[in-house]
Amino acid sequence: MEISEKLKEARQKAGMTQDQVAEKIMVSRVTVSHWENGKSLPDIVSLISLSDLYSISLDELVKGDSKMVEKVRKDAKDANNNKRLIKVTAVLVIAVLLVYAVSTIVGGAFKGFCEAAILWVLIGIEVAASMTYLSQTEPNEEGNNSSGLTIGMCIGIAIGTAAIGTAVGIATKNIGLWLQIGLFVGMGLALAVGLKR
Repeated sequence: MEISEKLKEARQKAGMTQDQVAEKIMVSRVTVSHWENGKSLPDIVSLISLSDLYSISLDELVKGDSKMVEKVRKDAKDANNNKRLIKVTAVLVIAVLLVYAVSTIVGGAFKGFCEAAILWVLIGIEVAASMTYLSQTEPNEEGNNSSGLTIGMCIGIAIGTAAIGTAVGIATKNIGLWLQIGLFVGMGLALAVGLKR
């Protein structure tokens, strides 16, 4: 039996409407309808929520549907790729910050160069990581790419905190330091938002 039939049967046994299921697992009713009609497959997070909602094991839901098994494998692979991307991004940011810290000790023209370059390097790392993440994701059944929203939020947070840092820097007459602190905090917040979504 395919997962679409299992989901419809489980919902009916639970005495729930598609609207009720959609509300409980936080998706649209159209999404639930697409799952039950075989037009699309649930992602792993939704699958776990459905399993809990219907009190059915994941094994029961997935077993026998080769398309769903392949989707679960692909979702797991994507999760591993995203973890790797986060680690690489974190290493790059730490490396840039170490070079910047060394430049403050060395001083002179090297410090001036690093102060001028660090903002653009950090923004470049964030944009590159965001674009890599976006290129790895596929649109959902409604044709939307939810990762686009996440990336937009992350870049917005980073730029917003950089702007706040600039404002504090103007007030304290130390723009460079506060701009960098703002961008660094923004990238941390953006990373947290990206991980949570």
